[in-house]
Amino acid sequence: MKQRKRGIRRMFAGAMAVLMVLSAVNVSGWGVMNVKAEETTVETTPRYLTIGSTKIIDNGKFQNNEVSGNDTIYQGTNWYYDRTKNQLVLDGASVSGTISSFNGNLAIILSGTSTMGMIQSSLTDGQIEQTLEINGSNYNGSLSCGTISTVGNPTNSNLNIIGATLATSQIDCDGSVTIENSHVVANDEDYPDLICGDKINIVDSYVEAKATTERYEGKVIRSNQPINVSGSQIVVSRALACQKPVLSDCSFSNSVITKKWKDADTKETVTKTYVYGKATLKEDLTIASGESIEFESGASITNPEKLTLADGASLLVDGEEHTHNKDGDVTYTWKDDKC
Repeated sequence: MKQRKRGIRRMFAGAMAVLMVLSAVNVSGWGVMNVKAEETTVETTPRYLTIGSTKIIDNGKFQNNEVSGNDTIYQGTNWYYDRTKNQLVLDGASVSGTISSFNGNLAIILSGTSTMGMIQSSLTDGQIEQTLEINGSNYNGSLSCGTISTVGNPTNSNLNIIGATLATSQIDCDGSVTIENSHVVANDEDYPDLICGDKINIVDSYVEAKATTERYEGKVIRSNQPINVSGSQIVVSRALACQKPVLSDCSFSNSVITKKWKDADTKETVTKTYVYGKATLKEDLTIASGESIEFESGASITNPEKLTLADGASLLVDGEEHTHNKDGDVTYTWKDDKC
């Protein structure tokens, strides 16, 4: 089923190159915005760029609608594209259609709270590499959208999420995925793999991936290469009972990792949290009764006020269980290899 869905995604990318037939979007009520664009590393402009049914770049030619009075700006309703910076700025925009870019880099700058149907970046030229960047202006903007996909030939279409608050159904990337200084939640009832890439690097971020489907087996977060996680808090859960573990083949440093899955034999939900190095919680974390948190040797949480252990929860260090108080506050601390 997953392969069939990816096949549909690729057929859509091919159809876009030929027909550029996309979902409709209301582009009435134009207004000029004054949102400061961020500095990004994106350079080469797309060959095609559309937002809903609105063509911004068509076969390499910028389509100026002359609303802004600036021949380098395409002005939409609560969004604009700056061709000199190659940035699409969303300032509280609400679009039911799709942002589609084809054969080129693109930076999407977020300001305020925006909603979008889908985001797709496609590449057919195997001689070049392209990057889609979603930049939240250091948490100044957030985005809620459907699937975010980058289609490459074969692994040269990348995705960077920087300083953003993002809620999505799925991230499906043929190239590398970098999530840095961001808050990302991927939640979907149809897909078993919610964050996919050839290579995944998560730095200084909170990432939650929740696969609620019980029809298809998947890894939830899937990468062709080992996943690198540093300075982050990860919550990954899978509803389907299966033998393969979630979030395996990873490198963790200074991070807190929570894994939830259904045991293949007992059919009961298991929740275990692991602490690596000197980790800082990005969000409050409660270890409920029957759940566990395990510290690797020498590990600690720098802000323990965000951690709560309920009565009946287990605390372990290198597999050995330790006692803690019963009133919900943590009294266990790691100091000089003693507890």
